[in-house]
Amino acid sequence: MRPKGRRAAIAVGALALATLVAAGAALRKPILERWYLQRLKTEKDWSEPARRLGELRSAEGIVFFLENDSPDLFVDLQTSPSNVGNVSPVRQVDILEPGIGLTAMMDALGPAEFVDLLKRIALDRSREATTRFRVVGILIREEASREASLLLCSRLLTDPEPLLRSAAATGLGALDPFPGALIPELKKALEDPDARVRDAAHAALKKAGMCE
Repeated sequence: MRPKGRRAAIAVGALALATLVAAGAALRKPILERWYLQRLKTEKDWSEPARRLGELRSAEGIVFFLENDSPDLFVDLQTSPSNVGNVSPVRQVDILEPGIGLTAMMDALGPAEFVDLLKRIALDRSREATTRFRVVGILIREEASREASLLLCSRLLTDPEPLLRSAAATGLGALDPFPGALIPELKKALEDPDARVRDAAHAALKKAGMCE
């Protein structure tokens, strides 16, 4: 083989090897994610697979724990210590006290990355509305940044799912100080076809002194 041909063959081989390595790395996460999710279904101790799922930044791991990890720890926003001013006369947002699984994932991710992953789930319209609703509940309680909470709730106020629109209105009403810039959007929500959204918007506006 001529030198130029040999160099070309080596270059092609190196490129193929790099492609295989990249493909293997891309496939590694979903394979490991499925493995640890399967372990959650068969093992009693969730701490180790939960930690591994946290290291993988697994949204599916969070969804699993939302649906299976201590569901009796969901409490009404109105009776939660995190409630600000009894913002809604009806049950609007479930607040989750994290169980073992979510706590292990939170520890593995760190608070900032955990919240970032929750936001991605909350805004993912392909997911079940009830799952996104629960995530919004966690974020309303956990979110340290008022600006981030404001952005999340303002985006969800126009969500196709009424459950998420009502949660967004409740979340906006819970912010202190009240987000006056979003009063026009909340007034629009008073005409929402869903009663839960109308009730949540009314409660939020009443807190701001804009409704009787």
